[in-house]
Amino acid sequence: MAGRTYRYMTEEALYPFGYGLTYSSVELSDLQVKSYEEAATATVTIQNTGNFDTDEVVQVYVKDLESEFAVPNAQLKGFKRVFLGKGSKQTITFDLRPQDFEVFDEQGHNFIDSNRFEISVGVSQPDARSIALAGVQPLQTELNLAGSQTTH
Repeated sequence: MAGRTYRYMTEEALYPFGYGLTYSSVELSDLQVKSYEEAATATVTIQNTGNFDTDEVVQVYVKDLESEFAVPNAQLKGFKRVFLGKGSKQTITFDLRPQDFEVFDEQGHNFIDSNRFEISVGVSQPDARSIALAGVQPLQTELNLAGSQTTH
């Protein structure tokens, strides 16, 4: 198996494990986030812009922008696998529940501690390495749970 599988590779891999399993390219557009008291919906359109049918996993991340108890990175709050034929598009909606905006204090109590959140929807995590590997920038917008609506 030498020379045929990553298991025996001695040089650095050009692509890390799992990268490149999507055989087409996609674009995201029309991110809309609407809040309803302590809950929200995030809607995005994904289009297959490549030459092949593909399966893609659309992911939504939430990052608390105010709380002293917030974790430093965005947190995955939902994902959906979608099949996209060549040239097709789909609109995907995620329901974000109150617990998706909660933080935990030192005593382990969970609660919503702020109103401002960054919502990211994409095909990878909203970090530089994932974006570089996926080649698709997640769409991001700020959500204010105090009743505002945002569109990106």
